[in-house]
Amino acid sequence: MSKQSSERIAEELAQAQDRYKRAVQQAQELHEKQVVVDLESDLGQLVLTAYGQLVAVRLNTEELRYANGRSLAEAIKRALEQGEEQARQLREPEEPNGWI
Repeated sequence: MSKQSSERIAEELAQAQDRYKRAVQQAQELHEKQVVVDLESDLGQLVLTAYGQLVAVRLNTEELRYANGRSLAEAIKRALEQGEEQARQLREPEEPNGWI
């Protein structure tokens, strides 16, 4: 194997290790982030991880007396969809316009 080939392999290995370290760091940062979404009509909040997993439902018991089961379920469903989209944007930020 030539010296150039060995140097090229070492360079590619170093680049791969850098990419791996960045991916691990990003995963750790995302693990610590949370997305909090307010339920409409001040019914409460949903808390999701940056991976879109629901970790808490906080309900405002004072406002619940004005809601029925169906309206609460719909509010939670809409907030969950919104939270999942926000979490996706944390994980996959869009490139600025004009970038390829």
